[in-house]
Amino acid sequence: MTRLNITHLPMPPARYRPDLQPGFETEHGARSEDLERTNKLFRTALIAERQKNYEAANRLSIKLDYGQGDPPQTMASSLYLRDQCIRIAGSLWQLMDENPEQEALPFTLLPESLEFPGHMIGNLDPARLCRSLRDSLNRQGVVKAQGFLLAALDGNMRSGQTPGVFTSMELLPKG
Repeated sequence: MTRLNITHLPMPPARYRPDLQPGFETEHGARSEDLERTNKLFRTALIAERQKNYEAANRLSIKLDYGQGDPPQTMASSLYLRDQCIRIAGSLWQLMDENPEQEALPFTLLPESLEFPGHMIGNLDPARLCRSLRDSLNRQGVVKAQGFLLAALDGNMRSGQTPGVFTSMELLPKG
């Protein structure tokens, strides 16, 4: 059994749900993206020259081919990431709204040790990534800072994006 973590957040109240705002990716759009990823991975598996590549692409395409059921818990799933974004961003929005004396400071963190090529997303170990980020932050003395840090891995590997981007939000007391 896994420890409770940010992926266990409940759905926020409707007022704080980003998916109920204009412009947010629809569930249908996310499912379509997963279907497209599944098809591309399946085609890639068929033409893979090495058995290892075939097995990896085939394994991930099977994982993403969930039909109309719940999405697999993998960063390779657009629907899973959408669900997590609703929960995390909505909870953060609610936290900020209910604590106006706190200041939110967004930033992007790009530790070299956490960069990975897009084709490796299906083989990533999220726990290892989190440990690596925590170790990197501890080496920089973050434990002495006040407030807290919310960090999330952006698994959307669209063309032109830097792979392995951690998008983070930090809330620190004003003053």
